[in-house]
Amino acid sequence: ELPAPVAKLLNEKYAGYKLLEVEVNSVSKLLEVDVLLQSAQLEVCFNVTASYAWVSTSQDVLYMSLPDVVKTAAQNTVKEAEKVVTPAGTYYIVELEMDGKPDIQVEIKEDGTLKQ
Repeated sequence: ELPAPVAKLLNEKYAGYKLLEVEVNSVSKLLEVDVLLQSAQLEVCFNVTASYAWVSTSQDVLYMSLPDVVKTAAQNTVKEAEKVVTPAGTYYIVELEMDGKPDIQVEIKEDGTLKQ
Protein backbone atom coordinates (compact mmCIF):
# COMPACT_ATOMS: atom_id res chain seq x y z
CA GLU A 1 0.00 0.00 0.00
CA LEU A 2 1.47 3.34 -1.08
CA PRO A 3 1.35 6.27 1.34
CA ALA A 4 -1.45 8.69 0.33
CA PRO A 5 0.86 11.59 -0.73
CA VAL A 6 2.86 9.19 -2.93
CA ALA A 7 -0.22 7.73 -4.61
CA LYS A 8 -1.62 11.25 -5.17
CA LEU A 9 1.55 12.51 -6.88
CA LEU A 10 1.88 9.37 -9.02
CA ASN A 11 -1.74 9.71 -10.17
CA GLU A 12 -1.26 13.41 -10.98
CA LYS A 13 2.14 13.22 -12.72
CA TYR A 14 2.02 9.72 -14.18
CA ALA A 15 -1.65 8.88 -14.77
CA GLY A 16 -2.10 5.29 -15.93
CA TYR A 17 1.17 4.08 -14.37
CA LYS A 18 1.72 0.43 -13.40
CA LEU A 19 3.41 -0.15 -10.05
CA LEU A 20 6.48 -2.41 -10.32
CA GLU A 21 8.35 -2.20 -7.02
CA VAL A 22 8.51 -0.14 -3.82
CA GLU A 23 11.49 -0.03 -1.46
CA VAL A 24 13.28 2.27 0.95
CA ASN A 25 16.91 2.77 -0.10
CA SER A 26 19.06 1.82 2.90
CA VAL A 27 21.71 4.43 2.01
CA SER A 28 19.71 7.47 0.87
CA LYS A 29 16.68 6.62 3.05
CA LEU A 30 14.46 7.63 0.12
CA LEU A 31 11.32 5.74 -0.81
CA GLU A 32 12.01 4.47 -4.34
CA VAL A 33 8.93 3.63 -6.38
CA ASP A 34 9.51 1.90 -9.72
CA VAL A 35 6.65 2.38 -12.17
CA LEU A 36 5.96 1.59 -15.80
CA LEU A 37 4.41 4.42 -17.80
CA GLN A 38 3.55 3.33 -21.32
CA SER A 39 6.86 1.64 -22.21
CA ALA A 40 9.11 3.76 -19.97
CA GLN A 41 10.37 2.48 -16.63
CA LEU A 42 10.64 5.33 -14.12
CA GLU A 43 12.14 5.47 -10.64
CA VAL A 44 10.26 8.04 -8.58
CA CYS A 45 11.89 8.99 -5.25
CA PHE A 46 10.24 10.49 -2.19
CA ASN A 47 11.65 11.86 1.08
CA VAL A 48 10.22 9.66 3.84
CA THR A 49 11.11 12.18 6.58
CA ALA A 50 9.52 15.18 4.79
CA SER A 51 5.91 13.99 4.43
CA TYR A 52 6.84 11.96 1.34
CA ALA A 53 7.87 15.06 -0.65
CA TRP A 54 8.77 14.24 -4.26
CA VAL A 55 12.57 14.32 -4.70
CA SER A 56 13.16 13.12 -8.27
CA THR A 57 12.11 10.95 -11.18
CA SER A 58 14.76 9.20 -13.25
CA GLN A 59 14.82 6.98 -16.30
CA ASP A 60 17.44 5.50 -18.59
CA VAL A 61 17.64 7.26 -21.95
CA LEU A 62 19.30 6.44 -25.25
CA TYR A 63 22.30 8.48 -26.37
CA MET A 64 20.46 9.66 -29.48
CA SER A 65 17.70 11.17 -27.31
CA LEU A 66 20.10 13.32 -25.28
CA PRO A 67 19.93 17.06 -26.01
CA ASP A 68 22.77 18.17 -28.32
CA VAL A 69 24.25 20.43 -25.62
CA VAL A 70 24.53 17.43 -23.28
CA LYS A 71 26.24 15.35 -26.00
CA THR A 72 28.65 18.21 -26.67
CA ALA A 73 29.42 18.64 -22.96
CA ALA A 74 30.11 14.91 -22.58
CA GLN A 75 32.78 14.94 -25.35
CA ASN A 76 33.46 11.23 -24.86
CA THR A 77 31.94 7.88 -25.64
CA VAL A 78 28.75 7.75 -23.63
CA LYS A 79 28.23 4.30 -22.17
CA GLU A 80 24.93 4.96 -20.36
CA ALA A 81 22.72 7.95 -19.69
CA GLU A 82 19.92 8.66 -17.26
CA LYS A 83 17.52 11.60 -17.25
CA VAL A 84 16.68 12.96 -13.79
CA VAL A 85 13.80 15.38 -13.21
CA THR A 86 13.67 17.19 -9.84
CA PRO A 87 11.69 20.11 -8.45
CA ALA A 88 14.81 22.24 -9.07
CA GLY A 89 15.18 21.20 -12.73
CA THR A 90 16.29 18.45 -15.08
CA TYR A 91 19.78 17.03 -15.52
CA TYR A 92 21.42 13.97 -17.04
CA ILE A 93 23.76 11.46 -15.40
CA VAL A 94 26.09 10.37 -18.16
CA GLU A 95 28.53 7.47 -17.77
CA LEU A 96 31.57 8.03 -19.96
CA GLU A 97 34.00 5.44 -21.28
CA MET A 98 37.54 6.65 -20.70
CA ASP A 99 40.31 5.10 -22.80
CA GLY A 100 42.36 2.83 -20.54
CA LYS A 101 40.84 4.30 -17.37
CA PRO A 102 37.79 3.49 -15.25
CA ASP A 103 34.46 4.81 -16.55
CA ILE A 104 33.31 8.03 -14.91
CA GLN A 105 29.89 9.54 -14.24
CA VAL A 106 29.18 13.22 -14.79
CA GLU A 107 26.01 15.19 -14.17
CA ILE A 108 25.13 17.61 -16.96
CA LYS A 109 22.30 20.12 -16.79
CA GLU A 110 19.89 20.66 -19.71
CA ASP A 111 21.87 23.75 -20.78
CA GLY A 112 25.05 21.68 -21.18
CA THR A 113 26.81 22.92 -18.03
CA LEU A 114 28.11 20.59 -15.35
CA LYS A 115 25.87 20.22 -12.31
CA GLN A 116 27.67 21.32 -9.15
